[in-house]
Amino acid sequence: MFKSRFMPKSRKLFYRYQRRPRWVLWLAALAVALLLGVSYLAFSFGAIATGFFAKSLCSAAFVALRAPLEVVENDIRVHSPRALFAAIEWSLDPEKKTVSTRLPLGLGKGYARFEAGQGCALVRHEASDAKLIHPHINAAAMSLPRPAELDANLAWPLGEMVDVTDLPDVTQRKLAQALDRGFAQGNSQAPRRTRAIVVVHRGRIVAERYAPGFDAQTRMAGWSMAKSATAAWVGALVQNRVISVDDPLGLAQWGSVADSRAKISFRQALQMVSGLDFSERYGSPFSDVNRMLFFSDDVAAYAAARPPKAAPGAQFAYTSGTTNLISRALRERLGAAYAHSPYEQLLHRIGMTSAVFEADASGTWVGSSYLYASARDWARLGLLYLRDGVWNGQRVLPDGWVKFSRTATPASAEYGAHWWLQEPSAPGDPRVPNELFQATGFAGQRISVLPSQDLVIVRLGLTLDSKALQHAELITDIISALQ
Repeated sequence: MFKSRFMPKSRKLFYRYQRRPRWVLWLAALAVALLLGVSYLAFSFGAIATGFFAKSLCSAAFVALRAPLEVVENDIRVHSPRALFAAIEWSLDPEKKTVSTRLPLGLGKGYARFEAGQGCALVRHEASDAKLIHPHINAAAMSLPRPAELDANLAWPLGEMVDVTDLPDVTQRKLAQALDRGFAQGNSQAPRRTRAIVVVHRGRIVAERYAPGFDAQTRMAGWSMAKSATAAWVGALVQNRVISVDDPLGLAQWGSVADSRAKISFRQALQMVSGLDFSERYGSPFSDVNRMLFFSDDVAAYAAARPPKAAPGAQFAYTSGTTNLISRALRERLGAAYAHSPYEQLLHRIGMTSAVFEADASGTWVGSSYLYASARDWARLGLLYLRDGVWNGQRVLPDGWVKFSRTATPASAEYGAHWWLQEPSAPGDPRVPNELFQATGFAGQRISVLPSQDLVIVRLGLTLDSKALQHAELITDIISALQ
């Protein structure tokens, strides 16, 4: 009592604090940790969401030439969490061709800019405006010869004329019914949102349809269908003996050959057995794929920094980062020719004149995800593979390349070389022919190739629930109609 009476007040308070029950201290620490965790989660979600918003709106407005308000309401704010996307403020400058996004309280901001020949690039800071576009790719892309317009009076695929009047009435009617079902909205809680379907049978378009606001000239995002186009680009370079499929990627970022990652070959990368530790979870703000695509201005540098998880060739792991490493490896090999290469070697050779490959701000084509093209042009890519890599009598892809692409890797029965060997929304569905191989993309993008049916089906849209897609049903309906 004597000490307590004459103890300074500050020391008394400290003494009382020390005498508090231990659970109170633990509770306070837990509350602080929880607050920090929530803040970090909110910032991570905000950074990814604002980056996705800016990049998506920029590409839709300046590459696909769609109305910005319609894109915001029908393409962007339909994603989850909807409250987060609804809170994002955005502005679009039609003269500078830029999009800025931000969240209140500094929880995130995004900035994307369009440049002719490059598409839209996401960058980290508005202040770096002068450095957005990498000089080597911009100058080269701007000098890229514009492809000749396809003859409207020449039959597709060499031209743009489509005429189905000679098809039997019963076939036309059954195909129309199949497309009716493919465009049906479905469950209002999980809408299908089909935007385009093109059916190619025996080398000609026999049916096509577009949702309101879309047509045969509208460029649409392929998302991961870009991976299959990147694989075709690699194949064209192999055909021209620019590279070998068994060459190592050997990126400069990996330094010496002592780094095990330097031994990853183009073949292993195409088969998705690079062995890199890379998470492909689109629903997580912490995943590598989201941070690479929507928070980085150098996608290949991000992917190349990921550590090895397994030896090259030992373990299958589908990752967008692996495809962007292929693109960076081609950039380091091709030099100045890199900017023209995907167009000269592949896209323009097969009449994909609407196609726009997008590069990141460092000047690397984002081969994993950013290729826009019309539905008819996506169908041309499918037809190239249906015809074993030959276009109009000229071999574009090496003999055996399509077989390589559609042959299951030793590490996965579901995947070939940047082409899927099943319908992901209905794996193992007995109604889907075993011969099917596909280019697939986020939200239900599909190029389905069925060689024995002499058939290519392109389906584009924004189906966020895979159960609502019902692509297996569309395939079987079309096969039945043609039979």
